[in-house]
Amino acid sequence: MSQIHVDICFSPDLYPHYHRKGNLVVVIDLFRATTVISTALHNGAKAIIPVPDIESAFDYRKKGLLIAGERDGDKLSDFDFGNSPLEFTADKVANQTLAITTTNGTRAFASVEGEHVIAGSLLNFSAVLDYIQQHHSNVVFLCSGWTMKVNIEDTLLAGYFAQQLLKMPNYYSESDSIAIAQNLLDAAADNWLDFILKSSPRLKSKQSLLQTDMEYALQQDYSSVVPILEGNKLVRT
Repeated sequence: MSQIHVDICFSPDLYPHYHRKGNLVVVIDLFRATTVISTALHNGAKAIIPVPDIESAFDYRKKGLLIAGERDGDKLSDFDFGNSPLEFTADKVANQTLAITTTNGTRAFASVEGEHVIAGSLLNFSAVLDYIQQHHSNVVFLCSGWTMKVNIEDTLLAGYFAQQLLKMPNYYSESDSIAIAQNLLDAAADNWLDFILKSSPRLKSKQSLLQTDMEYALQQDYSSVVPILEGNKLVRT
């Protein structure tokens, strides 16, 4: 059985150093872009188009699409949705195609344009693991981070994915980033939210605004949907 390499990239800016031919790239933005994408597709959206800037989102609105977005965690003015997964209910998104722009997550998708890309979250954790095992490709978990810098929550989730894969005999890693994420995962133990809020001044300062979204995002296996990037659109597998 051929060996499959597992890696974690902590920021989109670092991805060129982690690229391997034929990579399967799992983009992670736990709070909140990939959780939003998983939720919207789970609730019946046709497709999600990640765009890097506000102007591109408004161009899609002119074509009749709904648009969603945030900057620095705050909903953008004149957008249909912000970046709370709780907004993307079935009655609002079923059979709709949405364009979305965020501070971090949509920039991560732009950084791996043309590669085999899926969106990972805790909501679709087991489904993503199953998808990875079906495709037998080197896999890199790409953390969206925060403004192109490392963040705690995406590193935890990437470490959790990697931990489960590396229990299997055909997966291996030679990357220090796996060890870093594993140590963070060990420190968080079974209470990620408490650990994140104690460790991240950025998220602690927004706790009153984000607490409900964070609790939602930390539900494991809520959905079996795996968003895959086809062209410029994320669709259900």
